Amino acid sequence: MNKIKFLRKEKNLTMKDLAELIGVTEATISRWENDKPAPRVNQVKKLAEYFDVLPEYILGLTDIKNYDQIAVESSKAFDEHKDFTTPSYLTSAIDDLPREFHRINNIYRTLNDDSRIKVVNYANDLQRLQELETKLKEN
Repeated sequence: MNKIKFLRKEKNLTMKDLAELIGVTEATISRWENDKPAPRVNQVKKLAEYFDVLPEYILGLTDIKNYDQIAVESSKAFDEHKDFTTPSYLTSAIDDLPREFHRINNIYRTLNDDSRIKVVNYANDLQRLQELETKLKEN
């Protein structure tokens, strides 16, 4: 289920209720919930603030809702694996990732929330463009 729809239903809100809270139309909420265009940066921020979740969660980039959950999950993982060492197969898999992945990941980590949302939207646009180009070549 779409994250926006999930959060809306979790709070027992109608699409109309959420639209009024965020300052958009009910039709816009419907489009977002059907994964049509992604919300704009300012709209993602409003949704994230209202639902108290990370913007990345709204965009479906993570299943971690907020920083509190990160702290709890990290603490649990630490307690369960105090003597944990990374298995060699994982270390080699990480090492085998393309250099570009590490570069993009390092850049992404330095960005603020607004910029991260822009990067995701840009990547989605590039993916759609590539799909269109492939379809045009096939025809």
